[in-house]
Amino acid sequence: MRGKGRGLAVYAVLYMIFLYAPVVLLPLFAFNDATIIAFPLAGFTTEWFRVLWETDALHQAVENSLIVGICTSVLATLLGACAARAIARYRFPAKQPIVGFIMLPLVLP
Repeated sequence: MRGKGRGLAVYAVLYMIFLYAPVVLLPLFAFNDATIIAFPLAGFTTEWFRVLWETDALHQAVENSLIVGICTSVLATLLGACAARAIARYRFPAKQPIVGFIMLPLVLP
């Protein structure tokens, strides 16, 4: 059993490295001087960020994303608070399936 647990731990660590490696490497490539994503890095530059901030389409996209994100989070908070209050205070048919449906995002990736 001990060997099985160690193998599972190694698998879990390798899996996490596989999942999070792009998250760690992506910022490195953002400062790369080359136009192709490859190692070794060609040099250090912040030109890509300057070009992004000079693009008007980016400003519109950021504005749209903020509007959608703020509206969605306010609506989700209100709906969640109402659902939590109803589930905690009242008895009604199909209460358990509704609670299960609400809890689904916590157990499914």
